[in-house]
Amino acid sequence: EYQALHSKPPVLADEMKGKVGTFLTLGRDGKMTLESTYFSETPLKGATGDGATSSSRSARDTSSLPPEAVAPGGKPLSARLHDELAVQRRDILAASILADPALALDYMLFAMADQGRSYSRYGTTITAGRPQDPQMPKDQPATQAQLAIGEAREALVSDWTTAASPVERFEAFRALDDDAKASWLAVTVASSLEAKPDYSSAKTNPLHGRLASILEIDVAKWWRPTSANFFDRVSKGTLLALLTEVGGPVLAARYVGSKKGEISTSCEKLFAGEAITEAETKEAALAWVPDAMRFDAVSSLGDADIDETLDDEDAGDAEGGLTSDDPLEELADHGHDDHEDALEPVNDDATLIAAE
Repeated sequence: EYQALHSKPPVLADEMKGKVGTFLTLGRDGKMTLESTYFSETPLKGATGDGATSSSRSARDTSSLPPEAVAPGGKPLSARLHDELAVQRRDILAASILADPALALDYMLFAMADQGRSYSRYGTTITAGRPQDPQMPKDQPATQAQLAIGEAREALVSDWTTAASPVERFEAFRALDDDAKASWLAVTVASSLEAKPDYSSAKTNPLHGRLASILEIDVAKWWRPTSANFFDRVSKGTLLALLTEVGGPVLAARYVGSKKGEISTSCEKLFAGEAITEAETKEAALAWVPDAMRFDAVSSLGDADIDETLDDEDAGDAEGGLTSDDPLEELADHGHDDHEDALEPVNDDATLIAAE
């Protein structure tokens, strides 16, 4: 009796019968089922009965949802259905943008160039994030390449970046001429390049090598070794071996008894072309760059050969000069460390006179 009393069908007032309705649904078993809930296409005022209460509750539940998440009648879409519809909507946009490559290019460039200016989402996986470079010395002077990148960035047309919303910035970006867009593309790609595929590896990205080959990059014209960026960071034995490479054993022998700092200073002048020396030696010095700076160098080191515990000079003798395998061993007696500080480089030969 209790269930019979409380399971009565909802009763609608006569004036509500023309304003609400229900649904006849087909179940998985093939049977037709009449929904027990009443729905209205418009909000009802002064409604009575369970149907009106249910409709009002449904409207309250979806009031904070965006329109695309609400089904006809006011009920929210299920999360899974909403996701599936979003994918299908995305596919329609993707298929349509195929017919307008210029718009696709604008969208790609904007999504890459505008990143970092706000916390906006751009609706694409295209990114051009900054590479995770190692910590660089703060007191090291800017290189020629860094100055060139900075000048290119300052020359960009950046009026479009001041708009408040992503849509406004996109429309302003689209209005740029082709040259301005091309400049943004070049700077964005240049700023995204990674120095190494993995900082625990000695390998060079082969794509970088191919790009350098296409661009016919001459590293020696962009970068010269100095005491700060190279010579002070390697061992004395490395410096003597380098002098042997560009000027022969006679040139290197003159610095066997010198302090490493003195050799470093002389090397900076020689490899900058500021030292008076033979034309052949000067040409070799001006063309030399370490293999780590060469795009065409193929490293023979495996990942396991990199010892991250070594400091700059620890790979060789910090102040210790030559080893027993050094080709200059026969040119100078390296066993008298007590007299090393008293020796000065011999510069009376015409092969190398440092220019003051």
